[in-house]
Amino acid sequence: DHGDLRLDSILYDDLPALRSARVAEDARFVRIVEGLDESALRQRLTYRVILGEGTETVRRDHLLLGQLNHQTYHRGQVVAAMNQDGLEPSPLDVIFYLDELGLSR
Repeated sequence: DHGDLRLDSILYDDLPALRSARVAEDARFVRIVEGLDESALRQRLTYRVILGEGTETVRRDHLLLGQLNHQTYHRGQVVAAMNQDGLEPSPLDVIFYLDELGLSR
C-alpha cells in the first residue's frame, strides 16, 4: 500500500536518487518473478485502482505483463521529451540491450 500516492507525486528530487531507487525496484521485481511457479502466475489478484475508485481482479501473469507494458509507455514519453529538448536518448530496442550484453548473436 502506497497510502495517498497520486499520479503527480514527485518521489525523488534528483536523478541519482531516482536511478538508485529504479535499480533497487528492478532487482526486487526480478526476485519476485523468479520465485513464482506456474500456479502462482495464474493466481488471481485483487488490487486497488489508482484512477477512479474500487478494485480490479486479474491473473498475476496478466498484471505483470501490464506493468511491463506500462513501463514501455513511460519510456516512450521520456524519449519524446528528450527529443523535444534536442537530446539524443540511448536506443531502447531490446536488441541493442542484448547486443551490449553480448547476447544478440
